[in-house]
Amino acid sequence: AEAGMRFDAAYTLPDEYLQKVDVASMAFSLEARDPLLDQDLVEWAMRLPLRWKLRGRENKYLLRRLAYRYVPRRLLDRPKRGFAVPIDRWLRGPLAGWARDLMNDPTLFSDLPLDRAQALVLLDLHLSGRRNVHPLLWAVLMLLAFWRRHQRGTH
Repeated sequence: AEAGMRFDAAYTLPDEYLQKVDVASMAFSLEARDPLLDQDLVEWAMRLPLRWKLRGRENKYLLRRLAYRYVPRRLLDRPKRGFAVPIDRWLRGPLAGWARDLMNDPTLFSDLPLDRAQALVLLDLHLSGRRNVHPLLWAVLMLLAFWRRHQRGTH
């Protein structure tokens, strides 16, 4: 367990999680830092005995005990939830014009094995709100955007 925690601290945290937070926050000119990653605090926590970090299947044991004093249990004990990029809403909002522009460019469809009429039906289904088909629609749009960029040699 200790080796796994050290691996996560050395590789998973900086190479995955912190990098994603940095990219997302810097895109909006923000500096985001997690106060629980203060170097002194992390070094102290790494020196704690394993029984204070892990009890049975409960991780972050000591931190949770402290947090229960200040935060309602219902918030702390709920399952983890990921977050998704709201592509479905973006395609109906700020990206709708971009999507229409790609779909209305017949030159993009001439060399691709895509049926433009079906792609337009897909776009209409999504934009009208009748169906949420954003995963397939996004894949089609990404292919069209890629093709537009590389077909015209602007890469």
